[in-house]
Order: sequence, then structure tokens, then C-alpha cells
Amino acid sequence: MTQTYKLALLTALGLTGLAGTIQAQSYVTGDLLVGIYEPSAANTLVVDLGKATAITGQSFVQWNLTSDLAAAGITVSGATEFGVVGATQAGNPQSVWASGVGSATWTSGNTAAVESSVNTIGQYISSSGFVAEAISGGNGSDWYNQTVITPPTGLNATVVGDINSLVGSPETLYESTGSYSAGRPPVAVPGSEVTDLTFNLNPTTDVLTYGSPVPEPSTYALLAGSGLLVLAWRKLLVRKQA
Repeated sequence: MTQTYKLALLTALGLTGLAGTIQAQSYVTGDLLVGIYEPSAANTLVVDLGKATAITGQSFVQWNLTSDLAAAGITVSGATEFGVVGATQAGNPQSVWASGVGSATWTSGNTAAVESSVNTIGQYISSSGFVAEAISGGNGSDWYNQTVITPPTGLNATVVGDINSLVGSPETLYESTGSYSAGRPPVAVPGSEVTDLTFNLNPTTDVLTYGSPVPEPSTYALLAGSGLLVLAWRKLLVRKQA
């Protein structure tokens, strides 16, 4: 059975469960930030998705960004780009998250350097949980200046590869832990790069998804029971027509 068919069945039976929702919050170090850049818009949008470790511990989370995109004056198109970043020096090992880079090679510094760049973006997020900032005349610490502008500054100068990808294409979240050396992958103290699940921004629904829904065993049992019910109904219909 394909994933699409499973989802269709689950939806029809009302068994898809509740998706995650964005909680209005100010940025805290260690949160994941999603940045959205639309070339035809005047603004970029950054939304605080919540604590990174809480998100990566899930198999499926969704956020509806419709109202936030509207507040930022952004209409998602085929040219819209998005990316996800996060970093924290807290704990052992320390962690850095970045999407779409293909690997976790850092061109300069260590976890502190990456965290500093993420913090410069997150500092402007208010209790609303998001911030929209002008592309032209920005303060230099917004998403556009940190991840899009040329020449590279901020995260663009710290992460090898393009953090932002076009919407509609799943984007892997890479998590790196341990110690970092300039121009080299993380030294395993005690870990190395971890490939987390993918993020995807749906250009039609404005819904950001992490991972994919996986029915619980009890859900499969309900589906099986529903299948038997359909078969019984079909047999009854055939008998009546005979």
C-alpha cells in the first residue's frame, strides 16, 4: 500500500491524528528557525518552530504558516525558497542543525560561531513567534542578509552549501555534534553528522511539514477492521442483488 493511499484512508476515517502547531514564543537558543525568502516580495519571514530536540524527536510535525506569511506580505510561489537552522552550545555534545546543505562541513570556527549567526536572526523574533523584515535596507542580521545575500556573510560564510531550497522539494535536516575544526566535518566527540528527517513547505497550503505520518499499530488494526466492514457490506449488497 502506498503512503498516499494510506493517508487517504486515514483521512477518510479521521485517523490522521493532530499535527503540531506553532506556539507564540520568543526565540531561545536551541530553537529551530525556518526562514522564507520570496524574490518578488519586499520581506523575508522567520518563524520560531520550537526546541530543536523536541522536533527531531518526532516522526511527524506540521505548522500552518498561512497567517504568518500573510502578515509578512509573502505569497508563496514556485520561486520561493526556505531553509531551517538552529544551534546550541548547551549540553554535551553541542549541536548544530542546518537544512539543505548536503553535509555538515563548516568553513569557519565552531559551534559558537554558528550559534552566534543563528542568534542574530532569532533575536528579532517577538512573542508573536515570527518576524518579517525588509530585504532592502535590512539590519544585516535578518534572514536575507544571513543566508541569501552575496558576498556571503553570517551563516552563508559559515555553512558550506545552500541552506535555502525551493518550496515543494523535501529538504533534509542535518544535525552535527561534537567539536569542529575550520573547513572540516565535526570531530567525533562523541558524535558525527546525523541525518534527520526532511522538511517540506507546501506551496499550495502554506503548511510546513517535518517527517511523514506513520500510523500506530492500533491505527492499522482500525484500518483492518474497516476493511472487513467494507467487505461485509459488499457481500451483503451482492446477496441483495442476487
